[in-house]
Amino acid sequence: MERRAGGGRRSSFVIAAAIVLLVSACTSGESERSGDGAPLGLPSGESSELGEALTGTDSEEATTPESVPIERGEAVTNRLAVLDGAGTLLTMDPNGSGRTVIARSDGLEVSQPGFSPDGTRLVWSEFRPLPGVDAFQTFLVTANGDGTNAVETETPFLSFYSFWDPTSNRVAFIGNVSESSVGLGLAELALGARRALPVNAGLPYYISWSPDGKVLLARVSNELILVGETGLLSPVGPVTADFRVPIWSADNQLFFPEGNGSTQELIRLDLGVNETRTALVTYTGQLFAVLDPTGRRIAVQVIEPPGNAEVGPSDAASDLVEASTTDGTDEPGTDREGEPGADEPDADRGGRPGIEAPVLPTGVSVVDAITGEVEVVSDEPVVSFFWSPDGERLLLAAIDENLAGDDAGIDEIVYAGSTLRWDIWEGGQTTAHGRFVPSFVSIQFLLFFEQYAQSHTFWSTDSSSFVYTGQGTTGDSGVWVQDVTSGEGPELVADGVLAIWSPT
Repeated sequence: MERRAGGGRRSSFVIAAAIVLLVSACTSGESERSGDGAPLGLPSGESSELGEALTGTDSEEATTPESVPIERGEAVTNRLAVLDGAGTLLTMDPNGSGRTVIARSDGLEVSQPGFSPDGTRLVWSEFRPLPGVDAFQTFLVTANGDGTNAVETETPFLSFYSFWDPTSNRVAFIGNVSESSVGLGLAELALGARRALPVNAGLPYYISWSPDGKVLLARVSNELILVGETGLLSPVGPVTADFRVPIWSADNQLFFPEGNGSTQELIRLDLGVNETRTALVTYTGQLFAVLDPTGRRIAVQVIEPPGNAEVGPSDAASDLVEASTTDGTDEPGTDREGEPGADEPDADRGGRPGIEAPVLPTGVSVVDAITGEVEVVSDEPVVSFFWSPDGERLLLAAIDENLAGDDAGIDEIVYAGSTLRWDIWEGGQTTAHGRFVPSFVSIQFLLFFEQYAQSHTFWSTDSSSFVYTGQGTTGDSGVWVQDVTSGEGPELVADGVLAIWSPT
């Protein structure tokens, strides 16, 4: 493998240094904006439907939105949040009993529910047409798990994705701002903010929170940037590899791919005292990655470059990836465990001195987050995969019956109404579970699974069951709960088009 000195190490140093500077600037109340008042990251002259909210908002006003105190309730325990066919948002027990209505879709549209990490609050999006005019209002709404203490936060655009920070205090949200761009916003929901802060726009847009909830690592267009809690932006550098979502782990590790000549590497950057950088694995093609909740292993899927892959994402997949293929560089570093560093060849390869980083095959594999050791799960492409909370089971949505043709992309296969199959990989063995056709609303969760895996879960807290929505083999549709320890099939528990499990 060809190695070049300097660039990779500098890239890692830029990220670590930028985080320190960004947190410091946010604490001091500074705000970084371009000369014309537009947030950094929005190209000069780009037309955006954010209008005044995005390009002309006064900095002081934007960073101090009106707020009201919120009295949090107790954390909900072992509950489902379900969006039913009529658009009503409910919570219920896993067997469908104990139902509580959280929000009704009377004259509005309710979507995208999500539990806070501490289980005390729910957030969802609302789209409200204004009577008599061709206009509408958009909100993020939060409430306790029993529906009490609801607070509305007006947003400059409709959120199609909401991501609580790890402290359960604020939400980052993403939504369309024009036909060719999506925007990022921040809302201090723990403070009951009445208005959300627009940050910037680009396409595509993917995000990951720091463990303390103060900074977002974002992939926007073909750049990596850091976003502070007040919306302050700090550029990191260009995207040089083919991937979608960066990962920031609970123990302060960053995982993101970088280009290295003709190949690409999955990098682990330890933001601890030594700020060590490790190339865990190399790959050719497009990478999809999900870190298990314990931080020990990363499930990855590699799809071959266009023209070689039998099945892969198509250009119509809601702009899944717009990555560049420019060269990156690499430099020896020290391992997270204190192994030899810059003076020892290949010290940053796979976390083991003198050993080259393993090459990922196409299909799904599990990578040790420290050593880079690879275990193959499937040589066939899957739609998505999700770790159980204990990190022992990997839930895969496999393609059971392809109705779109052999040359179709994964998104086309799913939208064609193809039958999928839930497989569970555990201890090196894969077990097939129920076949289903996913509900239309849940398709977004499946196709953009690496992003949703950081903010939502289909798994029960004890890792014994998972929930999903769609049509089963009997022809019945609704909310299904599969107990993976019972040896029995899934149970239909309620009407619904989307369901998630509480994290507590």
